[in-house]
Amino acid sequence: MDRIKPLFTATATATGGRNGHTEASDGTVKADLSVPKEIETLRSPARVERIATKDLHLVAPTRDQAIILERVTPSAPPEKSIVAAR
Repeated sequence: MDRIKPLFTATATATGGRNGHTEASDGTVKADLSVPKEIETLRSPARVERIATKDLHLVAPTRDQAIILERVTPSAPPEKSIVAAR
């Protein structure tokens, strides 16, 4: 197998995660990183609650009214069988 000869090699450092900064070691590339406001607010429980109560006019159930749903894993499909034949 032939190896591809690299044209150049670069090193970069990122700090601060999604709301941070990244920079190439030689300084040729620099960028501030951030999560778009729209994405960040989608994760906000307060926003979800506001939409549910104000926009959709939903009411939170009391503790006695709440139903807890459990995830059920689907069973394996049955082995192939002939259902009808001519």
